[in-house]
Amino acid sequence: MSTPKISIIIVVFNAVTILENTIKSVLNQSYKNLELIIVDGGSSDGTLDIIKKTSSSKLFWISEPDKGIYDAMNKGIKMATGEFVYFLGADDTFYDDKVLETIFSDPVNYKYDLLYGNVYALALKRKYDGEFTKDKILFQNVSHQAIFYRKKIHQVVGYYNEKFKTFADWNINIECFFHSDIKVKYIDIIIANFAAGGLGTSQPDLLFLRDYLFPRNLRELYSKGIKSLKNVYLYDQWWRLIRSLRFGENDIELNDYYEAESLPLILKEMYAFQKRIPSRMIYNGIVSKTAMIMSYCMARLKNKFED
Repeated sequence: MSTPKISIIIVVFNAVTILENTIKSVLNQSYKNLELIIVDGGSSDGTLDIIKKTSSSKLFWISEPDKGIYDAMNKGIKMATGEFVYFLGADDTFYDDKVLETIFSDPVNYKYDLLYGNVYALALKRKYDGEFTKDKILFQNVSHQAIFYRKKIHQVVGYYNEKFKTFADWNINIECFFHSDIKVKYIDIIIANFAAGGLGTSQPDLLFLRDYLFPRNLRELYSKGIKSLKNVYLYDQWWRLIRSLRFGENDIELNDYYEAESLPLILKEMYAFQKRIPSRMIYNGIVSKTAMIMSYCMARLKNKFED
């Protein structure tokens, strides 16, 4: 059986000091049925010199202005000729030279549409983040440096939504995990060294969180029943999600924004509890965790978990 071709896409802009190591980590792979696609956003710092001096028949690239990272990623997908697509950040590297061979030397893996493993998060100094379930993916994203997508899944779930600033990949991942025609498999290996400063963002993608993630989670909560929030771990995940929506910091309130949704009373009370905490403190881990436990205990005492 022939091995599948892998399209590795690097989206880059002004990365002259870091790109060369990333390119080497791709071309040094022992697995040879691959192509490297670099989508440059019109760099002016010498990045193009690094690309041009790379002598490889496996390298293809374009350099032109784009509308953001997801526009560039969509360009890369459309350029790709491989069966699987993989995204590597300009400052990331494969974990070792045999990553692709380890995954794609096993024909069993060809049966799946989304293959994922772990990354080593350099900023956190640990592996991120194990196997995901449908419950987990609704509150936490898989690093895109850990995922191989069969290219044809974009015919099913679409391309990256360019209106989302930082979480369009999370949007795609949730759709894949919940789609009945997309087969997902976890492989317990580290795929890449993830070099960015942590796995979150100091400027959350509020449009994604408010217009997609919260309503999506709300539908799932209603399907399970409000009693599922008796699980303190799930209650904590909802606490974090509502906090991340950042309502109360402007003139918009949770109840006003979701007036078309039938919000459970327990979520309204969770939000009201958070509003009592000064905004400068609610994002402090210890303060937030303590408040969450107090909120949970009060809800249990008042029997607020009834459907």
